[in-house]
Amino acid sequence: MARRNRGGGAQHHTQNMRYGAIMFGRMVTALIGIMVLMMITIAIYWTQVKGESLPIRFSVADADTKSPSQPNS
Repeated sequence: MARRNRGGGAQHHTQNMRYGAIMFGRMVTALIGIMVLMMITIAIYWTQVKGESLPIRFSVADADTKSPSQPNS
């Protein structure tokens, strides 16, 4: 462990900040991935168990066939 302390350790501080930013970014991406996976599993569970479609309209054709509020059909 040979440490070169030139410049009063400011470079070490910037490396710590960069490492913290990388770890924070990894945490955020991991949380987003977990949330997306949970949303997909909830959607599959909802459609499989309850046997009905989600209230979220995925496609435009699905919304057109479901909603009778369009007079020019």
